[in-house]
Amino acid sequence: MVQRKLAFGKQLRNAQNLENLSVLSYVMVNCQCKKTLISERKSWVQMSIQSGAAVSESSQKFKSF
Repeated sequence: MVQRKLAFGKQLRNAQNLENLSVLSYVMVNCQCKKTLISERKSWVQMSIQSGAAVSESSQKFKSF
């Protein structure tokens, strides 16, 4: 009986460890996704700023023409 309780406790601990691992990996994956999203957003903002500058530049050229 005691042996069985010990074995059950071990299984429970293993399950908790697995759960912690899955939570940890989930958090890590989430952080990774957020990082890529942020970097993508930064590059998109830079691109839009550059294209906005190009548009204003071409409109000035058009006005002077």
